[in-house]
Amino acid sequence: MKKTAVLLTFLVLPLLLAGCPSPSAVKIPDTTKVLDAATRDCLVAVSEVYDLTFSESTGMLDGLAVGDVVVCGVGQAAPAGLLRKVAGFTPTKTGVIVQTSSAALDEAVEEGTLDAHKTLTTADLQEEKYWFSGISLERGMSAKSGDDFLVTLDNVAVYESGDDKITVSGDVTFSPSFDLTVDFEALAVKEIAFEYETDVEANIELDAEFSHQLPETWEESIATFVFSPIEFYIGTVPVVLVPQLDLSLQVDGDVIAGLSANVSDEGSLTLTASYQGGTWTTASDMSGEAFDYSPLTAPDGGAAASVEAGPGFSLLFYGLAGSYGNVQAFMGVETAMEKADVQWTLTGGFDGCLGFDAAPLSQGIADCSLATPLNYRTTIASGPTAYTDVTVEEGYQLWQSGVFVLDVRTTSEYEAGHLPGAYNINVSELQGRLDEIDEHKNDTILVNCKSGGRSATASQLLAGAGFTKIKNMLGGFLAWEDEGYPVEYGS
Repeated sequence: MKKTAVLLTFLVLPLLLAGCPSPSAVKIPDTTKVLDAATRDCLVAVSEVYDLTFSESTGMLDGLAVGDVVVCGVGQAAPAGLLRKVAGFTPTKTGVIVQTSSAALDEAVEEGTLDAHKTLTTADLQEEKYWFSGISLERGMSAKSGDDFLVTLDNVAVYESGDDKITVSGDVTFSPSFDLTVDFEALAVKEIAFEYETDVEANIELDAEFSHQLPETWEESIATFVFSPIEFYIGTVPVVLVPQLDLSLQVDGDVIAGLSANVSDEGSLTLTASYQGGTWTTASDMSGEAFDYSPLTAPDGGAAASVEAGPGFSLLFYGLAGSYGNVQAFMGVETAMEKADVQWTLTGGFDGCLGFDAAPLSQGIADCSLATPLNYRTTIASGPTAYTDVTVEEGYQLWQSGVFVLDVRTTSEYEAGHLPGAYNINVSELQGRLDEIDEHKNDTILVNCKSGGRSATASQLLAGAGFTKIKNMLGGFLAWEDEGYPVEYGS
């Protein structure tokens, strides 16, 4: 499917969140050169291979030597800052081009601690991109806080067959924050502690207009949120972090035409990665988890499908590399025929994984490979399907077997002709008269109206009220008459 990109760009302003710690807590080697304002203003271009072009020479540039580590905060030519090692010089007519190679923070900081923490909000966004139609960010609409992210999905098509679609709808709310501490000692990283935390509320609905066996997992980034660069400091050394969130959607399994399933997941999730003594460890914590669902609609047959949606995250040092991972809410649905009923199971849960690319911090530390410390599943509900559509022929067979028949048309329509023995409650009065048919809560009920529209509404209402074996007759009384089946008149 062709992706549609929508780009909204905001004013790029670095967030200054931390001042300089006391000089006694920090040691910066003489080979670390933090560009002063005059030199930073002369930086006019940074090439793809990180050649730095300065429009004119300055005293600081004149004092640079091969092997020095050049650091600067956010600027026009370096919107994510710079951390590079000087490799050579090429004079120009008025200035100089400085060739550089990669560098790490443990080459720029001898002793010190990086403390970086931030709760991300929509006010911090630099740009947002939407890769599929039907996706939008609703600002200030969250039930918890106007600072949360509330992303709505309106019939996002994952598969299409002619005019028929398999779609995902709903919304995902999240409130991401991070906390990062890095201790440097003797020009080496001693310890790293990273924590990513978010509340997640996801309402996920899967609808299938045609039967389809997914040949492989459908997984796409459906929206990307890039945040303004954030400047922290270790002494005088600026550390620039660029957060990014990628909302992903994943659909897997087999679906059957007419399937409609809805699950709500809610929870507070924390993922951590720690480095100490040369070893990485990962962990997770989950609290406040709650799950809910809407009555399932499923035709006869079997299906086994899952949907996952949630924010992937990355925290990039100087816009290059750093921590990454994702948190996703899970919905699973399974249906199967057992005798005359469709049995179903709805599953909820959360997944979480994270990793850490340590290269920006130290060339001597192995990366923390992507780990999955969180994989939680729970059965939310199971039972027979909310209601099943049946043809008029199947409805006639059910009537012959003596099932309870509910006619949801008006009284005048009913008296002008109805299925023999049918009980009449207008669909507009059904909610308030459920007690009249409560004895049939676990019996098979054949529901009909004029053509099948009102009976579908009534069937959904009955399912929500706990009735367990509902058959909605397609075509309604008109189809019944067309087939020449028995008709009864009067009240």
